[in-house]
Amino acid sequence: MTTEFPYEIWLHILSFLDTKTIRQLRFVNTLLYNLSLDDYHRITQIGYPHPFTDNAPLLCVISGINLNLVQLSLNHRDPGNAKRARILIIRRGPIYPRKYKPSRSRLGPRWPTWKSIKAKFSQMRCRIVGHEPETLLDKLLNAVPGLTTLTTLDISLPYSLDDHPFYWTKLDVIKAGWPIFAANLTNLHLDVPLEEIHVVLLSHIMLLRLEIFSIILRTLPTSEPNELIRKSLLPFLIDHGPTLRSLTLVARENMNISSMLNSLQHMPYLSDLNITHLFFSPEFTASLVGYRHFLEAHQSQIQHLAFNFAARSPFFNIDSSEFLNQEWCRVPLPGLQSLLFGLSGFRVSCGAAAIPYIQRHIPTVTSLTIRSLHFSYDQVASILTGPKSGGYQLTALRALDIEIWCFSPAFLSLLVDRAPQLRSLRLNASVIGPDKQPERFGRNRVPEVGLHSPSSMYLPQIIIICITVL
Repeated sequence: MTTEFPYEIWLHILSFLDTKTIRQLRFVNTLLYNLSLDDYHRITQIGYPHPFTDNAPLLCVISGINLNLVQLSLNHRDPGNAKRARILIIRRGPIYPRKYKPSRSRLGPRWPTWKSIKAKFSQMRCRIVGHEPETLLDKLLNAVPGLTTLTTLDISLPYSLDDHPFYWTKLDVIKAGWPIFAANLTNLHLDVPLEEIHVVLLSHIMLLRLEIFSIILRTLPTSEPNELIRKSLLPFLIDHGPTLRSLTLVARENMNISSMLNSLQHMPYLSDLNITHLFFSPEFTASLVGYRHFLEAHQSQIQHLAFNFAARSPFFNIDSSEFLNQEWCRVPLPGLQSLLFGLSGFRVSCGAAAIPYIQRHIPTVTSLTIRSLHFSYDQVASILTGPKSGGYQLTALRALDIEIWCFSPAFLSLLVDRAPQLRSLRLNASVIGPDKQPERFGRNRVPEVGLHSPSSMYLPQIIIICITVL
């Protein structure tokens, strides 16, 4: 009975089970045993950074999943295991995870064990026979030819000098792997300096099936980032534009993303666009012509849009009303389904200035997320009204994530009236009270909304409220 379904369907069924249950299934029959091995070897990793000093991985396709990481160098023992790998993660740090070694004071006097004696005899035999032991690089390269079904590659090596003992080994593995897994790779995530991107993305390699590409744009302090983008990154994006469906650009430094978008050609299948743009000087905010050209070229295709803008320099102020009154903000996106918009470091009037932009897109979106902007009751009511006035209802909106000044019964009534199909609600509220417009930093009158508690109860100034409407 179990062989009637295709193998891929069984893999999809197991994706809904936890790791412990999958391990128990391996004793049932041969099919489930192979499926459990596929799950165990699905994600493999090279490099194990310190968990408290390194940033979270860029890889978005595995967020929320309990990673079951396997060392790639172990797969060389069984060539079939390397073929089971679907996701390869390359991080800074040692090839193998660090093991805890207790101090000698705890161990007492050190006595030779059979394992140590056996290792010494093995070393002596190698010297007598004349064969050099297999190096760690040899083990990794032996496993690379088996990565024929790899679909996701996540490389995060932001500073090669910090990873100097292991960097070149990982680079050799990447170079040897491109001819193997380039034909099936669909997801590529990069976090490498632009100065070194040419040694990771080889110019003669074409990823024929690449659909998702994301990159963190960073450079060394002495480099000119825009020139590096033009020489190293733009040719890759232009060559792979015909197959891309999702593009993520995260700028950690002062880079002209607008000019970069203006140089890109039309991508016929692009539906997801995610951009994080940091402004260190006011000249890059004066005109975002590249944004307008890119959105106009893809306005009938964009379904998921995420913009995070931030002003990082304390020496200048950006007028949010002028910034959000440019032509790129007025490009219609009729097929937009989800919108994430963040604006931080601008003037205080950011919330009011962002309302017209959000109103243009809210009639069609099913998911709306707004970051770093606080709204009053009247402002939220204006957002949920959309481009029409009166009793307009947002029948498409299913999920809302927003920051408000006051959480009150009137706010919930507003959501019921204007967004009747809402299923998921996440609020970040500064004040809880019965009134629509309480004082911004007044007392939190919690008992008046039904949260009965002793008068001495301490309430934090920022209250996170997560509500799921069933």
